[in-house]
Amino acid sequence: MHIFLVWACVLGAFGNNAFAQEVLTIGVENKDWYSHYIWQGNTLVGLDPDLVRTVAGQMGYEVVFEPYPWGRVIRMAEDKALDGVLDLALVQEREKYLHYVRTPITTEQTTFWVKKGKKVPFAGKFRPDLRLGLIRGADWTDRFAKMGTPTVKRFNTFELAFQNLVAGRIDIFASYLAPTLYHARRLGYLDRIESHAYTQPDMPYYLAFSDKPGHAELARKFNEKLQEFLSSPDYQTLKGKYDF
Repeated sequence: MHIFLVWACVLGAFGNNAFAQEVLTIGVENKDWYSHYIWQGNTLVGLDPDLVRTVAGQMGYEVVFEPYPWGRVIRMAEDKALDGVLDLALVQEREKYLHYVRTPITTEQTTFWVKKGKKVPFAGKFRPDLRLGLIRGADWTDRFAKMGTPTVKRFNTFELAFQNLVAGRIDIFASYLAPTLYHARRLGYLDRIESHAYTQPDMPYYLAFSDKPGHAELARKFNEKLQEFLSSPDYQTLKGKYDF
């Protein structure tokens, strides 16, 4: 009887979830990023989320990915309404309210595309008269700070971007290599556009945790576990699940 009362008090103190796995809610843009992840309903599928799920699981956490427009993801992380953000560029201003896991989750190459046969003078610095096409929602704040600010035209779809590039309404279209090739093949534009001679190094993208109590230490420990996993045979097995 006394033992029962003791356990009743313990369960009452900790609640019904006393032994449940702690949940981390991670914000992700509500669009597919080909070769990194795609949304299947509200389920995020791909190497990047699987990598985070695996490492977090090793630390005793369950991960729930929530889709929102990119600007809202950033605001929610800043307001501590999320535990973290997946695949975020390292921007110094964001380090004021986010704790980055210092080992990248993924990398991606940005390429610049022009109408086939058109010569566009560009060597990594934007002039104000250069007409640059971007997909709506792409965050180029940090790049513009380093490369200068062109005249920007944004598009809701790759098809609209390709149409405007071929029609000469923009000079250059910039986007990640993998999704651009995917959509150019799918839409039949590979014979009408080509990559510019200028290229950028691969850009790293990170998992970052919001500034909730304990999240700075969480980011540090996650980084340690991530480095261990990336150097293990299990990571190669995980990569083998996806055809890139």
